[in-house]
Amino acid sequence: MAIQQLLLAKYLYQKGNEILSRQNPISSGLAISLFQDSVEILIWTIAKEFEASVNDNEPFFRLWDSIKSAKKNLNQTELPLKAKMIEMNKARVNFKHYGNLPDPSEALKFLAYTEEFLRTSMELFFNTKFGDVSFADLINNVQVKDKIKKAE
Repeated sequence: MAIQQLLLAKYLYQKGNEILSRQNPISSGLAISLFQDSVEILIWTIAKEFEASVNDNEPFFRLWDSIKSAKKNLNQTELPLKAKMIEMNKARVNFKHYGNLPDPSEALKFLAYTEEFLRTSMELFFNTKFGDVSFADLINNVQVKDKIKKAE
């Protein structure tokens, strides 16, 4: 399993949440960008792990179909929240490419969407709870890792 990528997705989400706490339009745009990056890293990880037929320039919204029909996705499990993720992607594009500053309330909505997506997708595709993913997963020594995970 690609635990490093799951950790990266969670970390980007958490950093977006930290930036969002500044509650201004620029911070909101940066947070939305990090939320989108968080979602994308998880989607591409799923695509890779399940051997989806994709190319580097695959449009974001098409990844849902590619993953559903992936070689190792025997149950044809679908990524969740497609409409919400497309909505967030549009907000990111509007900020990043056109300089449109989002209202902080919009970013709060995307915070919730992102957390729901990460929680659901990690369980569906990796049988891993979002709350269980931590930096301790990077420790190679199993005994040390287990002790830290238990302490968490």
